[in-house]
Amino acid sequence: MNQVDVVQNIIKILKDNFPVLLDVDLTPQTALLSSGLIDSFAMVILLSSLEQEYSISVDTNTLDVMLFETAESMSRIVLDRQFHIT
Repeated sequence: MNQVDVVQNIIKILKDNFPVLLDVDLTPQTALLSSGLIDSFAMVILLSSLEQEYSISVDTNTLDVMLFETAESMSRIVLDRQFHIT
């Protein structure tokens, strides 16, 4: 799995879970948190969706809230094992 595919899938997950984002032109760098497009409740849903989609268990103690700023930064949660419980 490569970063481009993961980012595109995260954008799909965002649009599937949050209909308000359907009319937003989401790119890998679209600011989500700082723009108010998602909030802390959305982060919980996203984390759960990523864990299910990629069969990973994420150690929430290792996460920084800014990892949820863009689809590109969220891809690190999936791709970087430092965030996973082994």
